Amino acid sequence: MKNLKVLLLALLVGAFLFQACDDDDDEVTFKMTDRVFVEKATSSNNLEIKAGELAVKNGSHADVKQFAAKMIAEHGLKNSELKLKAEAAKISVDAGYMTADDKNMLAKLDGKTGTEFDKEYAKLMVDAHKQAVNLFEKATETHGVPDVGLKEFATKTLPALKGHLKDAESLNDKLNK
Repeated sequence: MKNLKVLLLALLVGAFLFQACDDDDDEVTFKMTDRVFVEKATSSNNLEIKAGELAVKNGSHADVKQFAAKMIAEHGLKNSELKLKAEAAKISVDAGYMTADDKNMLAKLDGKTGTEFDKEYAKLMVDAHKQAVNLFEKATETHGVPDVGLKEFATKTLPALKGHLKDAESLNDKLNK
């Protein structure tokens, strides 16, 4: 009886492995889930908002404060839009949700003020927007998010994120010569 159970288990595992294999082993495809996208996009927006709030408070350069105000407004709006799309997809994420990685990025601003803050904020905005652009590009790909509403949101938002990245790079170049 024990041998029969082992044989059946081996057949099940073999069948699973055979099913998992396909003819195109050269290409590894990552399929993003709707939940992963919503969580990461929410976290990204919250990072931009919280860093922006700190920049308004602790920054000294007028361009930093102006960029921060823009990030607070635009990412706040995007979070509201994302929440509606997520609810339509039956996904709920805490409004203040942030990943550990995003919390760690935000922590780089702790204790900094004035010019030191401005320089670190500019670097952070470049890094954060590179990650956001990468996330949204993956979401819009063929194997991106399955939900049509979330995919449309990602497609619509991507050009603005690329614009933010370009602006962040210009600000960083200006402050970190």
